Order: sequence, then structure tokens, then C-alpha cells
Amino acid sequence: IVQSSQHEKLYILPATNALANFDDIFAKNLASLENPFHLLETAIEEAVETLNIKTIVIDTSPSLNKLLLMGLNVSFGNKTNVLIPFQLDQFGADSIVDITKTLKSVSQTTNKNIHVIGLVPVLLEGTSKRDKEVLEQIKEVYGELVLDTKIMRKTDIKTIVEIGFSEQYANERKALEMYYQLFQNVTERVQ
Repeated sequence: IVQSSQHEKLYILPATNALANFDDIFAKNLASLENPFHLLETAIEEAVETLNIKTIVIDTSPSLNKLLLMGLNVSFGNKTNVLIPFQLDQFGADSIVDITKTLKSVSQTTNKNIHVIGLVPVLLEGTSKRDKEVLEQIKEVYGELVLDTKIMRKTDIKTIVEIGFSEQYANERKALEMYYQLFQNVTERVQ
């Protein structure tokens, strides 16, 4: 666990390439593990208590794998708030159905504290007619769970992370505005 040099109460547990093989290793050792889907929670429990950590954000891969299931089981008796990003295409719409089934299963079996705070459309190309149609269909099904924030594909957050922010670039400013709006939407729903 790494402590941020800029934010005293921010700790980061970075992912590594070793996680790419996690599902295979997990499957081979599943029978010998006690509470296998609480493995991540158990692994970070001491740090959470020692450092008095109040909020944990776990960014998982977009696939329904064992690491996602472990992330969904970290609660320490509190709410496990879940934000679901999705793309505006048929695959994205189907993925919402898949993840909601997974969340229901987890809440019925291993973590009754699951709470979906919202769905956020990501990687939008712009204001295409098809994007709008798919978004409206998803809003019809999921209603208020769909956040107003939309993360555009052209959002160059990767560059900002790699080389930093510069006030002179409008694209960087737009990217940060989208993510700041997302932060505000999430904060309102978590409190």
C-alpha cells in the first residue's frame, strides 16, 4: 500500500501484471481457501484498521472474473457501493444485465451490503443518434440509476495521468470537467 505524497489520507494499492494470472491461480487453490471470495477483504483488513481507512475505491477490470467478485465482497460491514460504467452499444447494454445478475447473486450469497449507486455511460463518440437511442432505452429500464454524467471517448485522461495537467489545453480541461462531474454525482449518491 502506497500513501499519496499530496493527500495524507489517500492510500493506493496498485495493480501489477501479476494479476493477469490471478483467475488461474485462484481456481487451482480454491478448495484450500477459507471464504475464498472474501480473500481481498481479509488481505487488506489489517491495513484498513491500522490506517483508519474509511473509504475504499476498487477499480476492477470490466470482465466478470474472480477479482471483480472479490472486490464486490469488500464491505467491512458497511455498504459496498458499486458504480457500473457501460458503453452505448448492444454489448454494453447486455453487460449491464450481466453485472446486475452478478450483483444480485453476490448480495444473496456472500455480501448483503451491495448497493448500486449508478450507471455511467462511457466512451461515447459524441452525440450520435444511435448513442442517444441506446441511452434512452437504458434509462427506460434503469431510470434514476443512470447518471447524467457522460464520459466521452475523446477524454484524454490518459495523457493527463502520464504527463500532467496544463491550463492551456482545452481538451484536458474538458476531460477533468467530465470526471469532476462524475465525482460529484457519485459523492451525492454515496452520502
